[in-house]
Order: sequence, then C-alpha cells, then structure tokens
Amino acid sequence: MRDIIDKFCDCFPSISFEITVEKIKHQLSLDSISTGEREILRMLNEAQRQLAKIKKLHKSGKASAEEVFDYEWRVHELEEELNRFNNANEPDDLEDLV
Repeated sequence: MRDIIDKFCDCFPSISFEITVEKIKHQLSLDSISTGEREILRMLNEAQRQLAKIKKLHKSGKASAEEVFDYEWRVHELEEELNRFNNANEPDDLEDLV
C-alpha cells in the first residue's frame, strides 16, 4: 500500500498533504454527562427490579424461561451501555471542560 502512495506522490511532486487534528466540535458538558449516567442507572435499576419480579413469577410457573432470558438480556445491555458511556467520557477526555 505504501508503494502505491509513494508512486502517486512521485507522479505529482508539487502536491503536498497537510494533516491536522481538529478538536471535537460538539462535546458533552459535565452536566450532560452526569444526567446521561443517571438516566442509564435509573433504567438499569428499573430493569433489575423487573428481572427480580419475573424470576419470582417464573418460580411460581407464571412466566416462561424465555421471558426471564429477555429481562436478563435487557439488564446486560444496560450494564454494557453504562460501561461504554463511562469509558467514552473518562475524565481525561473532559479536561478541557473544567
């Protein structure tokens, strides 16, 4: 791949490329981040409560194993979403907002 680029640049010696790194224009504020995290936590807590209820219903034979799996999967998805949200908004990424 590098050879192709070098050959191209040799064909056009007057062309030069300047690569610049731009700041992200739309960054989340600290308030938005804490609000987002709170909302995901609220949804996770609600999903965990619903999972506990469906497990009790399953024990009494009023809910299927598939329903329990669906609720478990929802809890797992929310936990993953919270992890992604926290990793994407680590304090190092936000130092210019302080």
